[in-house]
Amino acid sequence: VILNGKIRIDGSGDGIADGSLYLDALNQFRYSSSPIAMHISSFVGTTGSLEGSVHMVSPTTTIADAKIVYYLLEDNVSTTETHVVRSILYEDFALSGAGSNFNFTKTFTLNPSWNTANMWAIAAVQLQSKTIMQAASSLQLPTYNFRAAMDWNANIEGPANFSYTSLPIWFFNQGAGDNYTMRIEVDYSPEGWYFNYCGEDGSCYPGDTDRPFSLGAGESISYHLNLWIGEPGIAYFRFVFTSPNLGTYSVPFRYKVEGVANDDPTLIGIPAQLGNVYPNPVKQNAQFELISAKNIAHASIEIYNLKGRKVQSIPAANLVQGSNKISFNPAAELPNGVYFYRIAGSATKSGRFILMK
Repeated sequence: VILNGKIRIDGSGDGIADGSLYLDALNQFRYSSSPIAMHISSFVGTTGSLEGSVHMVSPTTTIADAKIVYYLLEDNVSTTETHVVRSILYEDFALSGAGSNFNFTKTFTLNPSWNTANMWAIAAVQLQSKTIMQAASSLQLPTYNFRAAMDWNANIEGPANFSYTSLPIWFFNQGAGDNYTMRIEVDYSPEGWYFNYCGEDGSCYPGDTDRPFSLGAGESISYHLNLWIGEPGIAYFRFVFTSPNLGTYSVPFRYKVEGVANDDPTLIGIPAQLGNVYPNPVKQNAQFELISAKNIAHASIEIYNLKGRKVQSIPAANLVQGSNKISFNPAAELPNGVYFYRIAGSATKSGRFILMK
C-alpha cells in the first residue's frame, strides 16, 4: 500500500493486521488543513449510483490538473475479507475561487455476485503528486465524532534552549455533545524539555495534567503549544483527548532541534524495540522486554484489543541502553483474549499476547 504517493508499507503480520503501521504513516497527514470541503449527498448500493460535491473554501487556492478518484467497496465478503475494493473510477478535476462548486454523479457497474447491501463508496481529490487533498465516504458518521485540523506542519524544527509557541490547532466536535479530558503525553524527549499549552484567551495549562472540558454538538476550540526546548535532540509527544464515549484520540507532534540528524522520515519512531512478554499467556503479572539503543527518560507501551482500540498504557521511565524489564499488571476490566502491544509513537513491529486470568 502506498499512502499519499509518499509512504510505502509492505508485508504482513501484526502491524498490518491491527492497522498500527497504517496509522503511524497516516498520522503525518491526517490533521492537515484543506482548501476544499467534500460532501457525498447520495449513494445507492443497489444501483451503484454516487452523487456529491466539492466546495472551495480558500480565496487563494487554485486546483488544476487533478482527479477525483471514486472507490466502490464491499464489506464482509468472507470471514477474513472486508472493505474490499470492487471498482475504481476516475474523473478530471479543477476548481478555484472561494464559494465555487464541483458537482459529481457517477454510476459503478455492479457484478450480480456482489452483496449490494454491504456496498459503500469513497470519493477523493488527488493531485498530480498523488497527494490526497480531501476525501469523503458514504458511511454514516458515528454519534460521537471528534476531529483536529491545523494549517502548519506537525513536524517542527527549531533551536534548542528556546521557548516555542505554535500557531493554533483546532479541535472540532462533529457529533453529539460530550465531556472530555485533555493532556500532553510525551513519548520521548531529551533532558530539560517542558510541554504545556495555552488557549486563545491567554490561559495556559501544564501539559502533564488531565484538564476537563466540554463541547456541544458542532462546537470547536483551539489551543497552541507552549514548549520549552532544552537540550538538542528530537522529541515525540501528543495531545491526548479522552471521553467515555470517544475513547482516546491522539494528535502526534515531533520537534527536532536544528542541526540534529534526521531520523527516519517515513514512520515516526523512538530508538527502542520490543522484545517478548513473559509469561505468555499472561495471567496476573508479566514483564515486557524493551531493548533501547540509548538512555530514554520517558516511553510507554500501549495495549490494544482485537478491534484496534487502546485499552491500557504502561509507562516506561528511565530506560537504559540495552535490555529493560517493564512490569505489566493487566487492568482488572480487561476480558480474556488476544491483545497486541507496541511502543507508543514507534513504527516498530507490534507484539501479541494472550490474557488468561
